[in-house]
Amino acid sequence: NGTIALASQFSGMTHESVPSGSVLQLVTVATSTATISNGTATAVGLWAFSIPNVKAGSSIFGSLNISTLNENTGSKSFWVEDASGAVLGSAKIRTAGLGAWNMPMPTLQFKDTSPSMGTNTYTLKVTHNNVVYMNYATDYGNGVSSVTLTEIKQ
Repeated sequence: NGTIALASQFSGMTHESVPSGSVLQLVTVATSTATISNGTATAVGLWAFSIPNVKAGSSIFGSLNISTLNENTGSKSFWVEDASGAVLGSAKIRTAGLGAWNMPMPTLQFKDTSPSMGTNTYTLKVTHNNVVYMNYATDYGNGVSSVTLTEIKQ
């Protein structure tokens, strides 16, 4: 049986014995909580998400799909910060035209090369010059944002 053979092959492995470059864990988090924010040049926190049980000597790679509805002309700058406020990755969206409703799903990727041991929490933030609708369920989209966090041994 392949499952038993694989289980016995990894039996007794510890964090120290796993080779560099190995995936230690993969966590996917999704949210459908609707958030609406009026235009502001001040950073607005949209969503906080975490990865637990991070080991020493690893890095976290994140891939974030943001469900956002764009209305009218404007731009939105999204970024991910770690708990210390360091920016780990960013993306920008521009739309044009009055009544230009559309629902792109930007992907924002980031890397944390020095995560803390234990639980690491990241925050998606935005600045914008018009209205941001996050996870707004309409005919334009499903209203669900998600992030996949991968811990890699260095």
